[in-house]
Amino acid sequence: MNVPMVGEIAVPAACLIRPDGYLVWAAEDEPDTASLRDALTTWFGARRC
Repeated sequence: MNVPMVGEIAVPAACLIRPDGYLVWAAEDEPDTASLRDALTTWFGARRC
């Protein structure tokens, strides 16, 4: 995958992209659910249910 201003990078197995297009979390192999949960909380707020 070619990333502007970065160049070629390996395609992640999983990623979280904000609505404005910024990549805020990525996993190369087996996703780390704890770090994904942290990223989701950071960018979208705490769970409400």
